[in-house]
Amino acid sequence: MNTNSNNIYINLWLTLICIYILTFSSLFILDIEKIVIPKITLISIISLCTFIIILFLSIFYKSILFFFLPFILLAFPSAVNDFIPSVIITSEKDIDFVGFPLITHIDIYFFFLINMKKKTNNHFRIILKEYKFNFLRFFIAFSFIGAFLLSNSDWDIFLLLGNSYQIRYLILIPIFLSQVKFINYENQLINGFIFSICFLLLESFLFTKINDLPRLTSGSLGVNTFGNIIASLILFLIWLYYIKVINIKKFIFTILICITIILGSETRSSIFIIPLFFTVILIISLIKKPIKLFYFFSFFLFLVWLYKSNLNVIPERYSFNKLYDNISIKDIVNVKNEANNVQLNQETSSIITRIKLWSTSLRMIEEHPIIGIGVGRWNKEKKLYGYNENVLIDSHNDFFSFCSQYGVITGILFSYFIFILPIILYFKLKKLNHKSTLMGLTFINGGMFISAFSNSGSFKHQVFAILIFNLFYVLYSYFLIRQKINEES
Repeated sequence: MNTNSNNIYINLWLTLICIYILTFSSLFILDIEKIVIPKITLISIISLCTFIIILFLSIFYKSILFFFLPFILLAFPSAVNDFIPSVIITSEKDIDFVGFPLITHIDIYFFFLINMKKKTNNHFRIILKEYKFNFLRFFIAFSFIGAFLLSNSDWDIFLLLGNSYQIRYLILIPIFLSQVKFINYENQLINGFIFSICFLLLESFLFTKINDLPRLTSGSLGVNTFGNIIASLILFLIWLYYIKVINIKKFIFTILICITIILGSETRSSIFIIPLFFTVILIISLIKKPIKLFYFFSFFLFLVWLYKSNLNVIPERYSFNKLYDNISIKDIVNVKNEANNVQLNQETSSIITRIKLWSTSLRMIEEHPIIGIGVGRWNKEKKLYGYNENVLIDSHNDFFSFCSQYGVITGILFSYFIFILPIILYFKLKKLNHKSTLMGLTFINGGMFISAFSNSGSFKHQVFAILIFNLFYVLYSYFLIRQKINEES
């Protein structure tokens, strides 16, 4: 590892250590009124023991590490974090008090793995420089430090530190990937994703039954985010089958599990992720082929008409006509102004709620366009900006979430790196005429990009971790492929 790579590694590692030290020292310096210790249950103990076993095996066996990596990032029960002090993230007037751990099992997992192998390769420096990650790092630091200095209470500081997981994962995951030869373990990673999907179905079924919930709900991922990430994983599975990495039996089995989850969660946006994503990809591919593009749009309009007209084959929750009959454009405008003339029912309630949440976020952005209100403070501050319901909720729009909590510039940069850059990398790999086995990971980010317009999935720390992992995995893969092509030429 050369001097420049070493300097970058040291700077990032020192940043990470400072955040951890600041977080834990705050427990002894600040008022801990808003810090809670979660109730330890049997599931918590089982989860912790399982996590320790997986971590121990991952240190010594690379194949086990990559098999369980998707499971640790996305599907591992959140009960494992019950042993860690948590900061209350709900408003003081909310019905329930919900906490978020100051650090997570993902922090611990990568921290130990990285320290077992302290060397990074030269790719680490080149990639960070070539793709302008320094801009993102600078503006994140600017927003974070600004929000820290302008904190009004100890609670504000704890919220900021607890939700700094986005900064921490942006450091941990690329460093980890720079230390391992992940290309050799693609099959284990793919099987790990399939195992995680199967586990999530079982976990969500048990959680839903135990808590007597009306929709299939994951204890870790909730409802909407759960449905959306599963729909995005379908895109990844389609890619794997397309390039003949998984056989038809494994493909159909996993797809059926995913469809079961989506239908059980009744998440509207998850239904549209798959057709909309491939529509966008096809349009981009056909930009220089106007005749084929015309045929495609004609077929697309036919499908829209078919969807709009066939009420008998479409469940009411997903029906366009049913929604249109209950809410109009005029009503939507009135909803923003807190009008009460909209017919509130199952079809319109989520639309009305989203309009209110988006309006709340826009007010936050209007008042704090530079550094935002501070990451993790959305729920605490929501009533000050017009949202009056006493429930834990998010802005239901990733772009508004980033911009309202980090400021506009940082929010736009976050959105670009997480959602747009992976798709750009897909087309770059395609241009090189190379079908990398796991370039389909970019499809997961693309699917979550579509859901980002109506949900804040990336503010689930597990989903954010998997999106960052996908980004840097494909970035490193693209660099290695391009390097190989240059050497051969």
